[in-house]
Amino acid sequence: MNWVVRTQTAIDYIEENIINDIDINTLAKMMYCSRHDFQRIFTYLVGISLSEYIKRRKLTLAGFEIRNEKEKVIDISLKYGYESHSSFSRSFKEFHGITPSEARGNPELALSEYPSFSIYKLMEE
Repeated sequence: MNWVVRTQTAIDYIEENIINDIDINTLAKMMYCSRHDFQRIFTYLVGISLSEYIKRRKLTLAGFEIRNEKEKVIDISLKYGYESHSSFSRSFKEFHGITPSEARGNPELALSEYPSFSIYKLMEE
């Protein structure tokens, strides 16, 4: 198993566990490196830090759920690991440019999207 496959395995793990607490030590073990080295490798490959990647992915998925589901905004914010409605709303507005209630009430307003990273696509370029 080479480093490309291991990196994609770690990214896939993040995507599969996005609503759970993601243990960086588990990811580092997948890469057969230290926690510090994993975070450096991840930032080098993806172009942003691991924590920022996870945050952007959570806000992307939360935006889709707010737009398409009838679930309460507070329940969606808790699902994606935010401890309060205000911290979620602040992050949501910073990322999407609109509040969660605006996103739900105006389906024609565009939401930002940060797609799942694929190292295989990176290698094709």
